[in-house]
Amino acid sequence: MSDPSFDLTTQPWIRVRLLDGSLAELSLRDLFARAHEVTMIAGELPTQDVAVLRLLLAILRRSLPGERGTAAWGRLWRRGHLDPTQIEEYLDRWADRFDLLHPVAPFYQVASLQPPKSGTKGIANLIADQPREGRGLFTTRTGAALDTMGFAESARWLLHLHAFDSGGTKSVAAGPNRSRSARIAWCGGLGMVVIQGETLFHTLLLNLPIASKDSDPSRDAAAWEAGLVEDEQGAVPRGPVDVLTWQSRTVRLVHEGDRVMRCIVGPGRPLTLDNRHHVEFMTNWSRRSEKTGGLVLRPRTHLPGRTIWRGLPALLAEVGDDSLHPGRWRQWLSSLREDEQLGAGQLVGLRIVGVQFDSNGGSIQEGFDDGLALEADVVASPVLRALAVSAVGDADRGARSLGDLAKELAEAGGASGDIPGARQSIAREAGYAALDHPYRMWLRSLTADTDIDEARLAWRRTVTRHVRTLARELVDGATPAAVTGREVSRGSGPSAKTVYLDAAIAERRFQKQIRVSFPDLYAPQKGAAE
Repeated sequence: MSDPSFDLTTQPWIRVRLLDGSLAELSLRDLFARAHEVTMIAGELPTQDVAVLRLLLAILRRSLPGERGTAAWGRLWRRGHLDPTQIEEYLDRWADRFDLLHPVAPFYQVASLQPPKSGTKGIANLIADQPREGRGLFTTRTGAALDTMGFAESARWLLHLHAFDSGGTKSVAAGPNRSRSARIAWCGGLGMVVIQGETLFHTLLLNLPIASKDSDPSRDAAAWEAGLVEDEQGAVPRGPVDVLTWQSRTVRLVHEGDRVMRCIVGPGRPLTLDNRHHVEFMTNWSRRSEKTGGLVLRPRTHLPGRTIWRGLPALLAEVGDDSLHPGRWRQWLSSLREDEQLGAGQLVGLRIVGVQFDSNGGSIQEGFDDGLALEADVVASPVLRALAVSAVGDADRGARSLGDLAKELAEAGGASGDIPGARQSIAREAGYAALDHPYRMWLRSLTADTDIDEARLAWRRTVTRHVRTLARELVDGATPAAVTGREVSRGSGPSAKTVYLDAAIAERRFQKQIRVSFPDLYAPQKGAAE
């Protein structure tokens, strides 16, 4: 009887959404051949989709080592589909390493990994949305699905484990340090940014910086090319492909028949986050000065619950902007537009993906993702970037003014303790929610031909219109006590004082704050009577 096998290059396992909206599972070979027919990867979680995308990018890089520079990239882009010849040749060369059940070198696993005395663990330790010993927050599984998993889904979660697994104590001592203690997996420490195109073909190329400085194909290598994980002692990435396929865990899947029943998970190759901007292209960075006088770049993570557009000041950071440093994804997209490899008016999507861990990094508390559409010129043009960022500042000022009004209305009504602050936060978030769709539509309308001053004024009119509508609702809903008013304390210590505050006064203060925040909306028009 032949050994069991599940060849990821020929067996369908990658869940995708096709152009007609239907879902399908494709093998690696089929996916690359049909990437132009696929809208997006559509796995169980957005983080899983990112993990699969990073595998595809690694294979594409290793299949096309001779393609260098924006001009070469442009030729690939204009073809409209991937040429399967080189990709097929590469997959043929390494086909045995893509076998999930290979007896010696199973894909992304260590065949010799032995379970601890307590035995193997259930598949809950492989799945991000599955409760682990009471620590999980939610699950999409019930019944028998809690106990076993097919090979296709196991492969997807295996990639996710290496990319986003939580830290802490694992079931078995493994890795170079022969320890059970593991750091958060590599992608879990990043604020992932994915550039999306109309099809998966476009998405793959948009996330494929291939300038000469981006990698040395003769030095770089994927995990399956470098030997077994347990033999890897180095913690210095050889290049972007090494990072894309970084083995953050040492794993072995335990199967019976055609189902994965259990797993063994231990620490993998440790990798510090600092100064990896030359090899990690899918995140932005923060700069910080060390006491030794050196400069450290560290991945900038996303704030859970904050929409992507509110984080644009960090995403579209300029070189030298305070403590921010732009990611390679943004620099590459700018280069493609500047070199006219992407045409004027090219629409792209920006998507952020991330996870929030508990304070010890031992469990995933929340996963989040968000995206928006904009023209590539908004990313490439310093003027349009500055306009998009300043518009977020306008929204911040409008939302803060609304929050201040809600707080003062609460104080005027006699509320005390945490209540005024809570009302302030609720109103501020309501302001952002009201501006969410308008900002996305306004951003999408920006082009290389946009009149900057008119676009700025148009957005500020939108901000003031929405926050004033919400302010009117707050004032109309004020309690009788707030309408009557009362004396409230302001300041502390020697500067403390008591002032009278009612709903009318709070509203006037709000209107003044709006006029101060947006003076250009109230400036005398040219030609107006003196």
